Amino acid sequence: MVLLLLLLKLLLLLLLLLLQLHLLILSLLLLLLLLLLLLLLLLLLLLLLLLLLLLLLLLLLLLLLILLLLL
Repeated sequence: MVLLLLLLKLLLLLLLLLLQLHLLILSLLLLLLLLLLLLLLLLLLLLLLLLLLLLLLLLLLLLLLILLLLL
């Protein structure tokens, strides 16, 4: 009887440990996903910045062309 109780207790402890491990893995996965999302956002921002820079360069070239035509 005592042995059975001890076994049950051990099983419960093991289950608890497994649950904690599962939660840890889940939280790590969530963190990884969040990091990936952040990286994607950063990449998007960089792309936008590059596009803006390109637009600015084009505008500058256009301005230069107009100035050359006026002279």
